[in-house]
Amino acid sequence: MVLGLLDLAKPAPETADHIEARLRAALEVVPAARLHPSSDCGLWHLPRELAFAKIAALGEATRRVRAALGSSNIA
Repeated sequence: MVLGLLDLAKPAPETADHIEARLRAALEVVPAARLHPSSDCGLWHLPRELAFAKIAALGEATRRVRAALGSSNIA
């Protein structure tokens, strides 16, 4: 399951904490091996700095959840 975790209409980047909470909620119903964290859509229309900040938060949250699970099952 591809899970869109970034709101591209929001003019500020999400925090890794916010994304991590959403990932953990998804893991209550989706097995980690089937979960693929993603943006909601392409970031091409955003300013480069904002797009980078959003993707960096997504990556950090994914790393945290993987570490907590003791696994790299989340894509």
